[in-house]
Amino acid sequence: MPPASSTLVKAASRTVFDALPSLDRAIPKIAPTGLILRTYKIDELSNTEVEALCDVLSSDELDRARAAKNDKLFKSRIVGRALLRHQLSQITSLRPGDICLQSTPLGKPFLADADWQKLKFSLAYSRQYVIYAFSENLEIGIDLEFIDESIISDALIADVLHKEEQDLIRHLPLADKANIFFALWTAKEALLKASGNGLSGLDHLNQRAFKQSLKYFGQKWQTTPLDLPAGFAGALAWPLGAQNV
Repeated sequence: MPPASSTLVKAASRTVFDALPSLDRAIPKIAPTGLILRTYKIDELSNTEVEALCDVLSSDELDRARAAKNDKLFKSRIVGRALLRHQLSQITSLRPGDICLQSTPLGKPFLADADWQKLKFSLAYSRQYVIYAFSENLEIGIDLEFIDESIISDALIADVLHKEEQDLIRHLPLADKANIFFALWTAKEALLKASGNGLSGLDHLNQRAFKQSLKYFGQKWQTTPLDLPAGFAGALAWPLGAQNV
């Protein structure tokens, strides 16, 4: 596998789809060396353009997209996976439709090609945005959520937040409560996606001080919030002590 220092940087400097706006957001200063982050705005693609992207997707990817509850989610799933394949194609020189993407039993995607299994990636989408992270030989997780005050409820807070975190936001005004809630939620989801241990047990993770490291399944993890458009929260997670080589 070519060195990440040349391969990933080259891929990040190229436009994937001419019609798809790419938003250059700042990479967190504490992020691991060699990390590539890409954010795209996908709502300007026409239905015809979205349908054309289906040609590079696997039958499993198409089935998952067609099971979406609404047209916006269908579009996000199609564009999100097709754009992932195009970016992986730039890195691997494989054709987008020939890339074999598989998932672990708990849903973490990976490249099945033995020559490229050191290439790690994560993606997330919400509303009109899709975001990607790429690294070599370093497990990473990324999450993105629209800050929707209307879904904040005691039941959701109890499902997602640790008791200490619940105490932190309990008496805050709704806007402040939503901002902190989604910051904590995305940090936890990014960590769980990086670890590959599924997305259950959010309420057992105390991520209140989410700029600090957190031990999970015997590994210390670092999470950090992302620079995103207004109205969205996101986070990146990676293991501490691992080498990105």
